[in-house]
Amino acid sequence: MSQKIMGFIGLGRMGLPMARLLSKEFEVIAYDQCDAIDDPDLTIVDSLLELVSRLQVTKVIWLMVPAGAVSQVLEQLAPLLGEGDAVIDGGNSDVEDSIRHRHRLEALAIHHVEVGCSGGIKGAQRGPPMTVSGSSAALERVRPVLEALGGHYTCYDRPGYGHLAKGIHNAIEYGMMQSIAEGVALYFEHGFTQQQIIDTFTLWQQGSIIESRLVGTALTCLQAHDFSEKRTIARSETVELVDKLTDVGVATPAIDAAIRARGDASPAADKTVTTLALMRRLFGGHEAR
Repeated sequence: MSQKIMGFIGLGRMGLPMARLLSKEFEVIAYDQCDAIDDPDLTIVDSLLELVSRLQVTKVIWLMVPAGAVSQVLEQLAPLLGEGDAVIDGGNSDVEDSIRHRHRLEALAIHHVEVGCSGGIKGAQRGPPMTVSGSSAALERVRPVLEALGGHYTCYDRPGYGHLAKGIHNAIEYGMMQSIAEGVALYFEHGFTQQQIIDTFTLWQQGSIIESRLVGTALTCLQAHDFSEKRTIARSETVELVDKLTDVGVATPAIDAAIRARGDASPAADKTVTTLALMRRLFGGHEAR
């Protein structure tokens, strides 16, 4: 890809920092349907038509919109594109939707690439780990974009696998987060003070077998918030996607329990849910009520 200009649709929690990161290598023409955003690193336009008209002869456009909005955006976008153009879906799309979108765009000779983006807000700012699926021609077309986002990616040629790989990552994340949050609740229930739990988690982050970024996230939340104040979790679009992809005949009791626990409002789950809510807000910017 010789041009240094690209389109970007969706300037939300992860979209905006990713677009800013891309602007170091590309002129980014950006559009967001909901928010009026003024950013000196980006060229913000008022419509998809204006976005496409500002791009060069062959176009690359990254979508970073909610899973439920991808089909609608593609319905509006596809008629504006032509042979050899490329659309990258970087959100949390359902695997079956991703396969359908790929077949539809490829029938129009438009490249479709799925990218599962991990790392939360920090990943978006620094360059996310990416699971990427597309034809060999499509992957070559968008490779400079992936490199501009840090170059941390692995590729699959099978349709749906980019988002499937990220969905399984989310399932693993759910189980790990649930275990950590339940551990926090157990410490409180056994009479540890919040400061003692902080001291203990600080120790675990110095070489214990559970040392990890997620444990570090829980530690940061413990240091920053009073856990006597109950928090609840705002529903995420990934819950249904994870629930669906684990329903394949493989025993996933830890993940299944973690999904169910997200909706647990019992008093016994207060500290667990508070921990989960604060962790999700810290690394992903998700609402915690």
